[in-house]
Amino acid sequence: MQRLNNRAKELLAAFTVFALVLGAEYAASLLCARIGAGIFTLFIVEGAMLAVVPAAARILREPRGGCFPDRPPRARSVVPSIAFAVGLALVASAAVYFLGALIPQFTNTTDAAMYRNYFKDANPVLVALAGAAVPAFCEELIFRGYLQSRLRAGFSHPLPALLISALFFSAAHFSLYKALPTFMIGFAYAFIAYKTESVAITVFLHMVHNAVTLVSMSARGSEEVLPGVASGAPSRTLILAAAVVAVIGVFFTLLGLKLFGMLKFKGWKLGVLAGTAAVCTMVL
Repeated sequence: MQRLNNRAKELLAAFTVFALVLGAEYAASLLCARIGAGIFTLFIVEGAMLAVVPAAARILREPRGGCFPDRPPRARSVVPSIAFAVGLALVASAAVYFLGALIPQFTNTTDAAMYRNYFKDANPVLVALAGAAVPAFCEELIFRGYLQSRLRAGFSHPLPALLISALFFSAAHFSLYKALPTFMIGFAYAFIAYKTESVAITVFLHMVHNAVTLVSMSARGSEEVLPGVASGAPSRTLILAAAVVAVIGVFFTLLGLKLFGMLKFKGWKLGVLAGTAAVCTMVL
């Protein structure tokens, strides 16, 4: 009973801190909109979210082992981490495209608005910091560092903690368009942080992903629809290309799991089988 009570306390603490993080994000966003902070909005919002964590750590008793993974990542975990993260990111990108192909109203208003409001005429150094580096550092400390550690203390098995951590990460982005891909990418980072017992690799991967997103936003500009869908239904070639991306993503995800030692059978053969099935399904 005592153990169950301790788990309930940790879960309550995690959900409380997450609610405070969302509140800080929303309040900071409103303040910045009122004062017209421009690109500095991103610095202020991320800082406000991160400031909640040490304040909460002072009030709430930390879980056993502390709240932040502080072990340096092992060199052998770098390649599996990259393979797993790249794989889920590709699958997420393909999923977004298929949703856009099936639902024409499925538009990327969030990125288009961010580009117009913050990045369009901003200094490139500020864009790199505000759009890639600072969010990666702050969000990994919040979601994979503090919240995931508290959630892990509340569950005997790691999977529920990783899933809830990814759900928190997705919800904090306030975007229906990004909900699915952000959840998948958040789960990839959560899994990597769990396996490596460090947020160093996830900070780097998150930063690279943000940088790629910035390049994509710059290329699209204020365009809110997905490439190939703007002029009507996407062509069969574009759908097939998205299917191929999904197949490659599945393969790299399985490869990452294989390199982490979580797949005892031949991951390469499984990747080929899964890829062939996915391509046939998408083409038909």
